[in-house]
Amino acid sequence: MTLSRAVLYWSLDAGLPRTSQEIAWQVFDGGAWRTLQTIRSTQATPQTEIKLDTPATGQRFRLLQPAGKGPRDRAGLMWVREVELFEK
Repeated sequence: MTLSRAVLYWSLDAGLPRTSQEIAWQVFDGGAWRTLQTIRSTQATPQTEIKLDTPATGQRFRLLQPAGKGPRDRAGLMWVREVELFEK
């Protein structure tokens, strides 16, 4: 599949979105994971949109949150409610 955009909807806790501080969108390419784009957030938002300049083709994609880069008050957690992926 060829994808060009992803939207992450963050879980709410006590009515507040639990936005990760850093998230990478990756594709499995040539036997290894390759980062398509990394997003860094400094404030809580209900959703994060990732747009690729060039669509990526692959059979496996993932969202990777580095250790300790979850929400500021619970940095060890990744609180994703829903993910939408869009073709080119």
